Amino acid sequence: MVCVPARNSLSELSKKWVVLIDNSREFPALAFPFLESGEFEMMDTSPGLVSIAAILSLLFLCSRVVLTDFQNEDTLNEVLAREEVGLAILYSATSGPSWQEKDGWLTGDACGPIPWYGISCDKLSRKVTAIDLSENNLAGTLPGEIFPLFLSLRRFNLAFNALNSIIPSTLFQLRSLEYVSLAFNQFDGTIPEIPGTLTILEELDLSCNSLSGTLPSSLYSSRALLVLNLYQNLLTGSINPLIDRLTNLRELRLYANTLAGTIPSSLGNLTLLSVLELSVNRYGTALAL
Repeated sequence: MVCVPARNSLSELSKKWVVLIDNSREFPALAFPFLESGEFEMMDTSPGLVSIAAILSLLFLCSRVVLTDFQNEDTLNEVLAREEVGLAILYSATSGPSWQEKDGWLTGDACGPIPWYGISCDKLSRKVTAIDLSENNLAGTLPGEIFPLFLSLRRFNLAFNALNSIIPSTLFQLRSLEYVSLAFNQFDGTIPEIPGTLTILEELDLSCNSLSGTLPSSLYSSRALLVLNLYQNLLTGSINPLIDRLTNLRELRLYANTLAGTIPSSLGNLTLLSVLELSVNRYGTALAL
């Protein structure tokens, strides 16, 4: 069995990573939907060309990935293998060797009798249901290509780390998400749109980053939201009167941004709201509340 990445740089490994060749049979890249077809080359492991984290992850994949009948891509073994691929990419992209806690990572089953640190799994299917690596010294960027691999992920918490760049839009394409916290990192760019297919998201915390732009209009359709924390960012624009569509909202924290305009009176329609923090913004003097 031979691992064959497309390029030597870690950033490109994460996009076009591995194809397995076993007994002279080449398995198609469509085994992993985030891989693109193209030319592949043998990895040169000369010093300096590939990071230690990338080599470790690649060796892990060579020993762990179980390829089954490619005419049925949805078999359980295939799903579990893809999830471990995603976790290995996450490890490499976020300085895994420097994490404070990494017990079990890249050894054994991610959802074995003792799951990898920060990983929770369904007891019956052994699919990953939660990733909680908060306060764990993660640094680098969040690889967006991993999220289509976690079809049962309900909770995703990477708060209190040193992650930067943009928040991948693919994160919010997971229909199973109930809780997301990327608070207290260094993310920039805009808040991704939240598709209408994500109907059970209850808590979203993106506070204490450097996010800019306006609140996405799709946010107001997330009717299951109970908690929305976006404070201490660089958000602009105004609060849309459609905020009252979030009928289940209990906590709303938007303070310490650069929001302007007036505070919509429709906020008063949120009868379950118990926490409202909107201070330190640039609202006009005429408030509609």
